[in-house]
Amino acid sequence: MARIIKSVSLDPRTAMIASRMGNFSAFVRECLVQYDDHYSENTNHSQDEEMRHGGLCNGRLVPHCRVCYPHGPPGREAWLAYRADPEGVGQAWLQAQAIQANDHEWHLVAENVAYAAPRPQVAAPRRSWVRRLFGR
Repeated sequence: MARIIKSVSLDPRTAMIASRMGNFSAFVRECLVQYDDHYSENTNHSQDEEMRHGGLCNGRLVPHCRVCYPHGPPGREAWLAYRADPEGVGQAWLQAQAIQANDHEWHLVAENVAYAAPRPQVAAPRRSWVRRLFGR
């Protein structure tokens, strides 16, 4: 995957937080993906419908399907139990297992992210007639 370098302006507090992280870029990428998943109207599964089990995408694929598992993927044992008997185990149980398996993860939710509309473009100030006359 190609990497595009962007710079981020941090204040002293957020710079200290970022310095304690092992991989700040990976954190920012994951936050951007979660932000897009939360606010995007596009909902794409990671698998075609005929490849899903009981209507859910494979819970062990990486990256996981954020439509089927918004709180993170289920554990291996939970996924195998669901795959063996989707109707008996049920989607609600599998989702509860996924939430429990990912309770240590931090996920963006509407309360954590405030959407800021892009700032309008401001036209460059016109130079005074004296400066225009002398070409400065």
